[in-house]
Amino acid sequence: MISRVLEEFGISTVGIALVKEHALRVKVPRALAVPFPFGHALGKPGDPEYQLSVINACLSLLEQATEPTIADWTTSGVVSAPLIQYSAIKNTIDVATDPANEITKLRHYYERRLVKVNGRTSVGLSGIDQRKFRKVVRFLDAYSAGSETIDLPERPMGVSKHQYVRYLVDDLKAFYYEAFIEMTDGNAGENPHDWFWSSTSIANLINQVAQFLDASENPEIKAIAFGIVR
Repeated sequence: MISRVLEEFGISTVGIALVKEHALRVKVPRALAVPFPFGHALGKPGDPEYQLSVINACLSLLEQATEPTIADWTTSGVVSAPLIQYSAIKNTIDVATDPANEITKLRHYYERRLVKVNGRTSVGLSGIDQRKFRKVVRFLDAYSAGSETIDLPERPMGVSKHQYVRYLVDDLKAFYYEAFIEMTDGNAGENPHDWFWSSTSIANLINQVAQFLDASENPEIKAIAFGIVR
């Protein structure tokens, strides 16, 4: 919407859309729809060459698009392609594995990463300290089982329980991805998203939550289901 206002004053704009459906709805002038998870608009962390290719593809729309355009990104360039749902990756972890224990094992890597980057982190949207993420797991497990009484005191006033679930999942993903970067020493050849969705028990729990949300007849709740499994 801001882009449309700027364009009215003769300023050309182009953006990156993490959810193509949203860009279509607000009718952006130009946008590159990318299939990356939220918080990773340029793709692979620690890979400046890959990120630059995304930026260049985005900027090229300023030259190529003579009318409102939303193009799709793939590794081969800007082409028409469906958005990726990482949840489609088959998970090989036993569903019975406790994600709370998994989080405890990863905490060392996450905190070591924090020291290296002077405390910069994407964790914090939910307002819950990462050392209390075990209770987040218990909440999500009960929530996906249909518990109507389960809640967390940190949920802000005016934020629905369903939307707060989105905040919690975003924090868990950020925690895992940042721990993964430390575990792999920032090796750009490793894909944190493939690892997350195929090799962690928390991914099974998130998919379980998404299935619960998707069963709702409320389109806004269904949209949250789509968002948390990207």
